[in-house]
Amino acid sequence: MAGATKPVHAKAMARELGGYLPTLLLHFQDPSPDVAKASWMAFVSCAPFLGLQDLAWETEVRRLLAEASDTWHPRLMGQVCGQLAQRKDPTLLDTLMRGLPRSMHCAQEGIRLAACQLAGVLAETMDAQRLEKLDWEPLLQASQNPRGQEN
Repeated sequence: MAGATKPVHAKAMARELGGYLPTLLLHFQDPSPDVAKASWMAFVSCAPFLGLQDLAWETEVRRLLAEASDTWHPRLMGQVCGQLAQRKDPTLLDTLMRGLPRSMHCAQEGIRLAACQLAGVLAETMDAQRLEKLDWEPLLQASQNPRGQEN
């Protein structure tokens, strides 16, 4: 579908879908099997628009072969961030980072844990210059108060 889309439409679609990338990645770990499967299917469908074609296929295989394993998810997040870090345009990496504080307030512990893991992967993946430009305050506040509770 992504290959048949006109470039101008594909770019618009990529911008729109990029906003959902953090949610899709994190909800692979959703406690509801239906939500996890829907997130996985959406990622596989959207990945080509985001320039992550190889990861979509690999994700499908890993999900089928290692559903019970906890190691495939952090590895996938690392591969997604690694591919995005190699691009000249850091927009999707920035989108991932901006989506994390909201996910750290999720009621589901697995999503909060995945958000913390993704923050670590992003910090390891980004170059020092990009890390310095990021606004870390929302992420730090969310990590100190992960459920959004008043102190």
